[in-house]
Amino acid sequence: MIYLIFKKELKSFFNSPLAYVLAGLFSLVMGWIFFNLLYSFVENIQALPKGPGGGEIQFVNHVVIKLFGNLNFLLLMICPILTMKLVAEEKKDQSIDVYFSSPISEWQLVLGKFLAAWAMGAFILSTTFVFPIISYMAGVQDQSFSVAGYLGLLLNLASYLSIGLFASTLTKNQIIAALLSFVIILGFWLVSWIIQLSTNYFLVEILRQATMVSHYESFVKGMLGTHSFVYYVTFTGFWLYCSKKTLEARTW
Repeated sequence: MIYLIFKKELKSFFNSPLAYVLAGLFSLVMGWIFFNLLYSFVENIQALPKGPGGGEIQFVNHVVIKLFGNLNFLLLMICPILTMKLVAEEKKDQSIDVYFSSPISEWQLVLGKFLAAWAMGAFILSTTFVFPIISYMAGVQDQSFSVAGYLGLLLNLASYLSIGLFASTLTKNQIIAALLSFVIILGFWLVSWIIQLSTNYFLVEILRQATMVSHYESFVKGMLGTHSFVYYVTFTGFWLYCSKKTLEARTW
């Protein structure tokens, strides 16, 4: 059942111009950002250290890390659009009653739609896979930071989409669903910015571990920790569970 829902959502997505418009805009914006990061790096290359590996380290710091920071920021804009109609549209059209009258469980419905949205997001991200290839051709042999960065992006994508799916289960209006998911995701970003102003070490550490921003930064810097994987699985699972409970509320 999960596969059938997954297949239906993907077919609907790729049969609409939205998929290609989003992918095109995303790759256009990121291409422009990548070009400017490269141009800035080349302009300042004379000031870089000449030691072994120094150039690659500087390239990672000045291009790769900044590139993945911008990629993550754009996901903040893209994910609410990907998820806004997953449930809200079917609630409005009352076509969701077809699911409820079938033997499909709430978990199957939630997971099918979530996995489809994740595949859509991965498709959009795939338009940027040319960047590591370009950097490799330019002489940057170590692509481990790019691999870790994309892994972090996929996990962050799952987190954002789980929030967006939950927002879509709360309303019949797609615009409200998109705005609500954007506000919730932005709220976690704001927490990561606010803690920089605090001098309370313990409070800072607690809040840092509660936001996906700090965990994502660890991935981008190549520091893969088990606690970050556990965080993403738990975080995503929590919002999917909330989506399930929202769908179950019709029987209350």
